[in-house]
Amino acid sequence: MKKLEIKPFDDFWLNCGFNNNFSILTSYNKKYKELAYLNGYKYQAYNEWSPKHIALNNSSRIQDDIIGQVICKEYFLVEYSEKNANNLINMLHDNNIMIRVDLYNWLPNSSSWHKEHNYHYSLLSDYDEAKQEIVIIDDDNRGYGVKSIPYKRFLKCINDEESNITGYIIHIKNEIDYELNMNDVLYHANILLDNIDFFYRENDFWKVQVNEKGENLCKFYAFEVFKMENRQKANLELVKCLYDKKYINKNIYEYLKKEFIYLKIEWERIKNILLKDYMYSANNVATNIDKLNLLKTNCIKKEIEIWKKFKCL
Repeated sequence: MKKLEIKPFDDFWLNCGFNNNFSILTSYNKKYKELAYLNGYKYQAYNEWSPKHIALNNSSRIQDDIIGQVICKEYFLVEYSEKNANNLINMLHDNNIMIRVDLYNWLPNSSSWHKEHNYHYSLLSDYDEAKQEIVIIDDDNRGYGVKSIPYKRFLKCINDEESNITGYIIHIKNEIDYELNMNDVLYHANILLDNIDFFYRENDFWKVQVNEKGENLCKFYAFEVFKMENRQKANLELVKCLYDKKYINKNIYEYLKKEFIYLKIEWERIKNILLKDYMYSANNVATNIDKLNLLKTNCIKKEIEIWKKFKCL
């Protein structure tokens, strides 16, 4: 199959894995945007390495099944060497590649730049021989999109903890039909309603300021809330799609649109309070815990009302 011209899926951002997968899917066929909008997510709290916060976990069986049927990821592992790195670059002429990279030297505008050795998978798009730069699709503080990495920096970042280069060659193996429908939305709405009540009642978030490594958590909390803000962008696209397909009437659409805009603004407000505390409080700690939890409760209450409304449609 001819190499796929991958364009970033940047309607909203959830995490590198989600956006990489939907960049591939929607570049192959735009119809898969509807699948990306599906409300397959849950809230999550108290994970082992960073307690006392709310995270958004994308957990859609429907999305995962279709991604697995459409995209084939052929794993590779080779010894780290400049020769093998160059072989990889040469493969970009005919192949789409996802590679595991060390974020410490990867993108200057990222939170890990010259601070932490974190790893994730980045999409390699092309090699600009004139500029000696690798063209990638990835996210940094400026958003998810097309970036460039100088060749020498690329060589540093693809060397993993065991002196290997690892990644995937991307193939499209099947085309699976999918059309957004109310049954799938209601299925996920019920899952979310079962999940969300805990977060309405619980008001013990954002109190732990440092993780077990001694790292400040306030900025991390803001990063997680940013995903919730972005999920409301997805929900706006979701209800627009349902309206266009005549699953909901104009009055319901206008109501849902107003409510999801409200949620987007309020989660953004929570994020900005956390970032302000990170930047300006003496110890980079969340100093507005009660206010943050009150705003959170209002957001969760609103979202419960919205998904209950769906059940009545």
